[in-house]
Amino acid sequence: MISERFKQRLVGILVLSALAIVFIPVFFNFEPSAPIDETSQIPPAPEIAPVTIAEPEAPPVDYRVPDHESAFRLDSDVVAAEKAEQAPSPAPVKPAPGKAPEAKPSAATPAHATPAKKAPEVAPTLAANGLPESWVIQVASFRDAAAAAQMSSKLQQAGHKAFVRQGVSGGNAVHRVYVGPHVLRKSADDEKARIDAAHKVKSLVMRFEP
Repeated sequence: MISERFKQRLVGILVLSALAIVFIPVFFNFEPSAPIDETSQIPPAPEIAPVTIAEPEAPPVDYRVPDHESAFRLDSDVVAAEKAEQAPSPAPVKPAPGKAPEAKPSAATPAHATPAKKAPEVAPTLAANGLPESWVIQVASFRDAAAAAQMSSKLQQAGHKAFVRQGVSGGNAVHRVYVGPHVLRKSADDEKARIDAAHKVKSLVMRFEP
């Protein structure tokens, strides 16, 4: 008959065997180690061809001052002038063979009259600030703003580019009526003469201050 003590030893042996079967594979790795692939997975750097960029160049700037007459012409005047330039000139009349052409005097000017030469216009100059030097006509000066506005409106109705500026004279506020500006002094002088004759005033031509 098996004693109780032998039974306990047998159970202990069985429990230890089961624990060994479970934990030995956990703590000990009996499989051979696999080699590590040390090849890099990063692709090689791409080849970039150098690009040459040209130096920037400033665009050409036209510093020529436009003609003052063409600067203030209306679109209708410009179109009419272009049509006149594009219109075909009349064909010259050929004289008969053996006969010299007769020169006919113009109806506007006598045959003996010599055509007048147009005085050359002086080119506009630039002021110290780089802007074209301009001229205005001071037509009148009023202490009453309403009188100055009435004079300016009268000049505008007559076709002049009139405006009013307020200033100080002798400690009092004054309202001056101007016409212009003009790029050429001769143009300002011509308009001054027309204003003086039409409105019975003695206007002044002076430099335009923006």
